[in-house]
Amino acid sequence: MGIVGTVIYLSMIFILARGRLKTKGAVGKKLFAYYLGFALFNMITCYYFRHQDFITSLKGWTSLLLVFYYFTFRTWKLSISFWEKVIMFMFMIILALYALKYMFMDWHFIKLDTEDEYLDKESRVRIFCDGFLTLGYLYCLNKYLALKKKLFLFFAVIGFLFIFLQGFRTMVAAGIISTTIMVLRMYKLTFRSIILVTFVGVLSLVAIFTIPLLSDKVEEMISRNETQNFENDDYIRGREIVYFYTEFFKSDAEMFWGAGRTPFGEWSQFKGKFPSEYSKERSLLATDYHFYPVDLGFLGLSWETGIPFAIIAVLLFINLWLLKVDKRYLYISCYGLYMILIGLTMPQGIYHNNLMCLAIVYTIYEMAHHKYFERIEIDNCKKILWKEKISK
Repeated sequence: MGIVGTVIYLSMIFILARGRLKTKGAVGKKLFAYYLGFALFNMITCYYFRHQDFITSLKGWTSLLLVFYYFTFRTWKLSISFWEKVIMFMFMIILALYALKYMFMDWHFIKLDTEDEYLDKESRVRIFCDGFLTLGYLYCLNKYLALKKKLFLFFAVIGFLFIFLQGFRTMVAAGIISTTIMVLRMYKLTFRSIILVTFVGVLSLVAIFTIPLLSDKVEEMISRNETQNFENDDYIRGREIVYFYTEFFKSDAEMFWGAGRTPFGEWSQFKGKFPSEYSKERSLLATDYHFYPVDLGFLGLSWETGIPFAIIAVLLFINLWLLKVDKRYLYISCYGLYMILIGLTMPQGIYHNNLMCLAIVYTIYEMAHHKYFERIEIDNCKKILWKEKISK
């Protein structure tokens, strides 16, 4: 189960036992109700179709239940500034971890005296809650645009640099779109906003074509695009889609409700001891064919959790994008947009324990959303009083 899983289960039991799961005033509470309902139903269908027991299914669902910490956080009555400090703290940690990653494994600033073949080949480092990299970038950009403090601009640039250096085309494109939308929402479609977006775009292009570190990464993405596309019959994601829709599911009902979540990974992780036959099957697919539903974003999520649950997961991020807040908190709205954009091919918003990040985002959003309407109500009262004063 692991430390994280144990903490989640014990805290969830404590919350429910003490009756602390209060939903009055919570934003998106109906979505969370459906989220939990479809999750429980998926465990039932997994038992029916794959004969996996509920405890094993619950272990597989661990990371997707982290979002319910939102209902714990909101009872602590902490301020928005506190949670924003948490975002910055996590952002700093993520930046430090990525810096160490590139120093050790990509830029070779430090020579490793090791015979481990894993470090000699291309690899990806998985970082717990790496969604704070995106959230931290958008937060710093938002604060710079609102407060004009150059320190926020510095960290925003560093944050986007690390997003860019990961080499994922979808993430870069989503970052550019989210940044543009934030600028336009801050200043609206004015001459100033157009000049600012154009200036940043030109400056970025100059940096990309003149700095070897960046130009090499662009060439790498272009080269990868030539082979990693659906026109290539050997493209791993294309073969994975074909397999799951033609061979994996036992029936159309299982395809709709999802095959279920289970602890799985490379064969060596379990050393032949699997918690269920379904876990063994998924681990074989991962080891022999490198089939990971996580690589297909929300589509891959639907294979495990079912189409209804995947739709609710998407709506949680759309809800962030649509709810109204003050311009000081646009980073939350743009975070929702970013996760929607990358969700077609990337799992960042819902995997790697990033739903803890989403729980914090919803905690801030609730307070910012209520503040927004309180301010509107106050402004309306002032207008009414002013009109009454004039009429007298």
